[in-house]
Amino acid sequence: MAPNILVGLVFLAVFQEVGAYNCTKCDKSKCLPESTPCPGNWAIDPCQCCRHCARQNLDICGGNNWEFGYCDHRTRCAAFNGTDLVQIPDIGVCKWLPNYPYMVEDDEMCPLQYGCYIRTGVCDCYTKNTCLDDFRYYDRDVCYRNTDAGYFADPDYVSNIEICWNEGCEIKDRRCLCEFGKCRTTYTYKNKKECAKALVHLICGNITCPALPKLNCSSDSVPSNPYTPPGECCPTIGSFCTCNFDTCKTGCWERNARKKKMISKGTGVPGNCCDQFECVPGLEDQ
Repeated sequence: MAPNILVGLVFLAVFQEVGAYNCTKCDKSKCLPESTPCPGNWAIDPCQCCRHCARQNLDICGGNNWEFGYCDHRTRCAAFNGTDLVQIPDIGVCKWLPNYPYMVEDDEMCPLQYGCYIRTGVCDCYTKNTCLDDFRYYDRDVCYRNTDAGYFADPDYVSNIEICWNEGCEIKDRRCLCEFGKCRTTYTYKNKKECAKALVHLICGNITCPALPKLNCSSDSVPSNPYTPPGECCPTIGSFCTCNFDTCKTGCWERNARKKKMISKGTGVPGNCCDQFECVPGLEDQ
């Protein structure tokens, strides 16, 4: 074997060993209670320890053992600078990346989960690697019973038990406790969202958080959202400027026959986020 090839293989093996990230043993006692509504899906971190609200666009993500969370659909946990995914245990930001799929259906970092959706009145059930709790049903029979076909084929599955659709929440021990389907019960708060808002006011109403420094981001970048840990009142991580790749021009649309002439390659760093190119006539124009 050629010496340079051998050196290359050794370097690759070392790089893979250093680049790999091993999660530490899960401590469930550190997982936060699921007492607030989520703006999107619930998620489990890729270390498969704690469930949390999936992070939304420009939210902090990643960190040691993914303690800052996993991103919801349409975004990826990106490095603040550059065009690649964050390398755990670093902290990243949820946003769209041009070098990666817009939506992730399967993520090999995540656990294998089985579930079902109802599509055009039929249960579509399958298995995928996902950290997002976005399956409508996690049991085929339950899914079938919630289709029109299941309802009419098996009307006896609705028993004679009194059915109620009311829901509501109460605050107890600084947590929102919510119920659904209990008859002849009244609640102080009609849903999780209303209860969570009241809980924040109860806990944080008399607390004044220090002002965060104002950022002057370049025109091709935006500030990330400051991070406030669930159950706390003030941000513990401020905002950072990060590239907004939605502002980047991606093609020549003036005429179909035009092609791109690269001037400089963007680095994904604010101020130099996007590729710079000009549109020149194609062969069809000459």
